[in-house]
Amino acid sequence: MTGRNYPSTCCSIDEAIRIQGAIDYDKFQVSVERLHEAARELPEPHPDLPVLTRETSAESVIRRFNACYDCLLKVLRRYLVVVLGVIDLPNSPKPALRLAHQNHLLLTPLEQRLLYANCRTATSHD
Repeated sequence: MTGRNYPSTCCSIDEAIRIQGAIDYDKFQVSVERLHEAARELPEPHPDLPVLTRETSAESVIRRFNACYDCLLKVLRRYLVVVLGVIDLPNSPKPALRLAHQNHLLLTPLEQRLLYANCRTATSHD
């Protein structure tokens, strides 16, 4: 990320809190809840279940994962640009995830987030 203008903050703490309030986290929260619901409802693998039932259930969870992941990236990109003042943020997800990691925005390790990025890419090309 060297050579680019990635300031650690763009404004005062009061201004950051005001701007953060303008970022809508509700859609992301709903997408996370729907992903959890879909994962809980996923039937246990059982040879007696019809193949179509198993595939449909798995595809539903994959769609929920994709929606959740895309929503996370949208919120994360907006936070990086609006709150942290990142300029010239590349369009791909991995630079945004690395910046989020550098700014301590994500609780999970960077390697896990990059694995999610790879999974998202793989599911979008199946």
